[in-house]
Amino acid sequence: MMPDLPFIIDKRADRVVITINRDAGEHEGLISEKSYSWIQTITGTVELDFSQIALVNSMLVAWLFHLIQAGRLSDLTIRNAKPFVVKQLKQFYLDRFVTITFG
Repeated sequence: MMPDLPFIIDKRADRVVITINRDAGEHEGLISEKSYSWIQTITGTVELDFSQIALVNSMLVAWLFHLIQAGRLSDLTIRNAKPFVVKQLKQFYLDRFVTITFG
């Protein structure tokens, strides 16, 4: 866990669950390489918990692209996203780079 970053990493046997803090899109730590480079060591499914996110901004989308690229992810699960957030994420066409499951 990295307390200076706007998310909590919960490594489990078969997956990692990343709970994103509500202020993540405004947090300067999100633009640092250490905010996504750690994913290179992860195996299993990656799940993002968006329950605290009300709005997606460009900083959060850039971080998602870095996370996908650094982790060489082929699929990603986004859980607990509000309908407006799901709509925003779809507008950024992340699904062209990774298979996204919304749950």
